Parts: sequence; structure tokens; C-alpha cells
Amino acid sequence: MDFFIQLSFLNILLMVFNLFPVPPLDGSRVLDIFLPTRISLYLSQNERAIGIGFMMVIVVLGFMGISFIQWVATPIFSGMLTLLSIPFQLLLGGL
Repeated sequence: MDFFIQLSFLNILLMVFNLFPVPPLDGSRVLDIFLPTRISLYLSQNERAIGIGFMMVIVVLGFMGISFIQWVATPIFSGMLTLLSIPFQLLLGGL
């Protein structure tokens, strides 16, 4: 059971990481829809440099013990566990 809980949390961490609006990640594609053409073109031309800078910031913050990704993923995971536990609580006799 613990293995599957940890695996679920890892998947949510990866989802949150992938949705950051940084050009090599999928979040940038979503952000690109809402940006003006000039800014969107600039981001696409400098995609590699922005991505490398972002990864360096994430690594440095991780070494400093600051985990923004975990800070965002933890409430999502808690909400998911709460929603998944409701049917079992109803089966066992009440909320």
C-alpha cells in the first residue's frame, strides 16, 4: 500500500513539474496560447536558454531545501486521497 501511495505522489510531483510555464515543458505550450505573438516568438527562440536556467534554479533551490514543487503537489495529493477515501467511508458507515 505504501508503495502505491509513494508512486501516486511521485506522479503528482511530475505532473506539477511538467505544468511549469517554462519552454521545454508542457506548461509553456498552454501559456503560449495566452501570450502576445511577440513574447511567444521570443520564448520559442530562446527556449533552450530559458529551460537550462529554470533547471539550474530548481536544482539550487533543491539543494537549499526549498521545494516549490512539493509545496504545490502536497495539497493536490491530499485532496486526491480525500476524494478516493469517500466511497470507502460510505461503505463503512458514514462520513
